[in-house]
Amino acid sequence: MWFDLKILIKILSALALLTVLVFTVFAYEISNGFRDYTSYCENFIPQLEKYYKNNGQYPDTLKAFKTSAWDFRYSYKKCGYQADHMDNSFMFFFGDGWIDVVGYDSKTKQWWRD
Repeated sequence: MWFDLKILIKILSALALLTVLVFTVFAYEISNGFRDYTSYCENFIPQLEKYYKNNGQYPDTLKAFKTSAWDFRYSYKKCGYQADHMDNSFMFFFGDGWIDVVGYDSKTKQWWRD
């Protein structure tokens, strides 16, 4: 035979590995690093409402709020939290993957996706 079966197996194995690697990198990129920021940021809502009830306004940042030790892959800064002291409301605003933008409006108490 003009080709060696061992070389063919190595080439096909390398192509299969490369395909898996490319797919994993692509999936990581479009899924925001396999993170779900909607669920993560949603955990702040009850804490924000409690803060508002006790202080009459929403805080300027989420920094003071506690998160689970298991949330080491997440950052409160990525929630895009913004307090509106004039309107007594807040919102979250962040990218989800390559194209989508996700947000939460405390006035309507609804999540939205654009």
